Amino acid sequence: MLDLGAGAGALTAAVARLLPEGVNLQVTCVEMDADLLPHLGRTLAGLDHEIIHGDALSLAARGMLREDHDVVVMNPPYGKLAASSEERRAMAQLGVDVPNIYAAFMAIGYLHLRQGGQMAAIVPRSWTNGPYCKRFREHMLAHVSLDRIQAFASRSALFSEAKVLQENVIVTCTRSREQGEVELIFDDAEPRRVPFEGIVHPRDAERFVRIPTGRERELPGAPLGALGLRVSTGKVVDFRAREHLAEPGNDTYPMIYQGNIHAGRVVWPRDIGKAQGFRCAPDEFRKFLVPPGACVVVKRFSAKEEKRRVVAAVHEATTHVAYDNKTNVFPCPDRDVAVGLAYWLNSTAVDDHFRAFSGHTQVNVTDLRTMPYPSLEQLRLLGSGRDAAMPDQAVIDAVVEHLL
Repeated sequence: MLDLGAGAGALTAAVARLLPEGVNLQVTCVEMDADLLPHLGRTLAGLDHEIIHGDALSLAARGMLREDHDVVVMNPPYGKLAASSEERRAMAQLGVDVPNIYAAFMAIGYLHLRQGGQMAAIVPRSWTNGPYCKRFREHMLAHVSLDRIQAFASRSALFSEAKVLQENVIVTCTRSREQGEVELIFDDAEPRRVPFEGIVHPRDAERFVRIPTGRERELPGAPLGALGLRVSTGKVVDFRAREHLAEPGNDTYPMIYQGNIHAGRVVWPRDIGKAQGFRCAPDEFRKFLVPPGACVVVKRFSAKEEKRRVVAAVHEATTHVAYDNKTNVFPCPDRDVAVGLAYWLNSTAVDDHFRAFSGHTQVNVTDLRTMPYPSLEQLRLLGSGRDAAMPDQAVIDAVVEHLL
């Protein structure tokens, strides 16, 4: 067995306790924190073991780890990897592109399994979706079959002391190309088996790894591009555009933050402790501003335990507008389409669908583009004659129900 980032040896100890009598465990533990090595040594006392003091990524890139382990376990460190970092270059030598440290550990893990060997990892859920992890997902799914995913409903109950803002999962996989059904467990509920096609949709170019709860309903419609609509992240990064920010006045345009989304609508100006006017010269106009018209604005970041992951509001702008990059913006052809789209995005059915493939705080434009949407005509009928301010959840769900 290989324990990557072994710490004080908790995972190895757990495996050792579970082994049937007569099965011998030979474990290699890799740990780079010298302060933990004495604790690790005490945990492993009595086991057939080897402790390697070093960086797992560097060791793997230099071929210093055996590649025929029966089992790999890990609870790896987190953190992003810059494109130019040594760690990312080291992983490229192994043939995989990874955006963060925990994905690098996962790749090292399954690449050091024998055929038929199994890996178990406690990791954030962000590898399952989003554009940054796409190449990693493709590499992983080409090398292993998914066996089991255990998910946890709360983003704050697990690892709360580490201020982890994502859902965490325990994922188990086998070094094999023979993919069967996947076992899913939510918290302490009974396991259920789901066909792999329900986890990774065959026609999904992004290769999202979905974790359906069983509450989801089949959503009608097509991806956003098929409707002729688009969505993009707000163009203004406020801390990089301080010279443009001012209090609202005759020489400014509205500056909209996700804090301006309140009670189902965009409220501007609003007391959120930020300057909500935006100045720009004519040659910077197109770079920062969105033309007047009806838009739907979606928060890019949701609070840990917010009731809905997707929070959308209608903004009927009579002038050019600057949107903060913590918002996602859908320009719409008319007000009725915008209102209908906001109802759709704020529905429980869409939230359940979104949670099946997204377990972190960000609502990315790639996620929004790939979700199914009703046609423009259906959205227009959905919003026709309705107030742009969103009602309570029960009313939203009743309005959307006939499309489902």
